[in-house]
Amino acid sequence: MRKLMARCTTEKSHQWKSKALNSWKAFSSNFDHNMLQVSIEKLEDEVKAGEEKIGKLEVDMVELVNFRDRVFNRDRDNAVKVLNRVCHSQLHMALTVWVNHVSEEKRLESLKERFASKWKLRPVMGAIITWRGFVETRKKLRNILSRACSDYKYVGTSEMKRKRQERDETSEN
Repeated sequence: MRKLMARCTTEKSHQWKSKALNSWKAFSSNFDHNMLQVSIEKLEDEVKAGEEKIGKLEVDMVELVNFRDRVFNRDRDNAVKVLNRVCHSQLHMALTVWVNHVSEEKRLESLKERFASKWKLRPVMGAIITWRGFVETRKKLRNILSRACSDYKYVGTSEMKRKRQERDETSEN
């Protein structure tokens, strides 16, 4: 079966190749070489016409360049002013953005430093708050103790002074 398949495909391949070869032979035998000469002359004419068009386009291009130069030189001052204004406005916007960015960075840096310092000193602040509470408690207790243990005569002397002043005032009158 394989041999039969191989033989069939080989024959088909030869048939196809022979058809293509026969087609080429027919074309080349009927080919008119004079027609080739005529087509070369037509191509040369088209090339000359194309070169003339290119020459005209070059002249038009030179005229356009001259016109552009005249217009640009006439409006050059205005164009320079407009360009300068555009450049300066772009520069101003860029600097404004930069200044805002720098100020924001500084603000964030100071905020970060404050937070870090508070975070680092948190135990110290807790100790200070506890110490203040301790001091207030000691003052209250000392006041209570001094009132409880004070001498009655000391407390009474201020009353005695007041009474003595009242007697002196009445005796002078």
